Amino acid sequence: MYKLKLNPQTSGYGVTPGDDVKRNSHIVDVNWNLSKTDFNKMMAFWRVYQNKPASFYADLVIDQGTRQQYLCNFIPNSFKTNEVNGNLYRVNAQLEVIQNQPNLTDDEALIKDWEV
Repeated sequence: MYKLKLNPQTSGYGVTPGDDVKRNSHIVDVNWNLSKTDFNKMMAFWRVYQNKPASFYADLVIDQGTRQQYLCNFIPNSFKTNEVNGNLYRVNAQLEVIQNQPNLTDDEALIKDWEV
C-alpha cells in the first residue's frame, strides 16, 4: 500500500461528509500547487495507481481541523492538471475517503451544553 506524500492545499478544500450508514465515506475535493519535480512524482503515483488501483493513504484535514491520515481512492475521471505556468503545476482531484473511527464520547462531551 502506498501513501501519497504530497499534501494538498488546505485552501480550496471541499468536503462532502459521508452520511451513508453502509459505506460511510467522504468525498473530498483537493488541489495541489506543485513544482516540476513534485508534479513528476504525482504523475508517477497516478500511473502506478492506474496500473494497479488500490486504496492509498493521504494526510488530509477533514474531521479535527488538523492533518490526519485517511484511506483514500481517486474518484474516476476527476484527476486533472488545471494549469501549467512555468515551474508551477496546478492539479486537482476528488477523493473518496474512508472515515476514521469517530470518538463519540468526545463528540458528546463537546456538545453536552447543547442538550435540552
